[in-house]
This record gives sequence, structure tokens and C-alpha cells, in this order.
Amino acid sequence: MRRRPPVLREEARQHEVAQRDRADARRRLEAVVRQALAGEQSRQLAETSLIPAGDTPQAFQAFIHQDAQNDARLVKAANIAPK
Repeated sequence: MRRRPPVLREEARQHEVAQRDRADARRRLEAVVRQALAGEQSRQLAETSLIPAGDTPQAFQAFIHQDAQNDARLVKAANIAPK
């Protein structure tokens, strides 16, 4: 089995470190957003009928997908044609 040259091993290590750093930064940001949404500003927004919600990007993607499917069903049921 051939080993990678030292330069490529170092590049691979740096890539792995960068991926871990990005994942860690994303987790920290999500935690800060969840904390902010649980605070006083969130209550004030709710009083104006704006309901902030914090979740993971994957959960938001699923929400948007489901909402689009619901809208498509409504458009089809109402027989709305594009103009």
C-alpha cells in the first residue's frame, strides 16, 4: 500500500480540521439563535403576530418542503392556472 506524500497528508489533515471547525461553528451559532429566540425579543415579536422559530437547517428544509406541497395541493384543488 502506498502512503501519501507528506504534503498531501498535511492537506488532508487540514481539510478534516476545517470541516470539524465549520461543524462546531454551526452548532454554536444554532445554540445562540435558539437562546435568542427564547428571550424577550421573541415575546415582543409574537405580540406583533410574528412568531420566530429556531430549528436546525434540516428541519427548516423539511418545513419548507411540506409547505410547498401544501400550497401545490391548494392550487390544484382550487383549479388555479398560471398566467
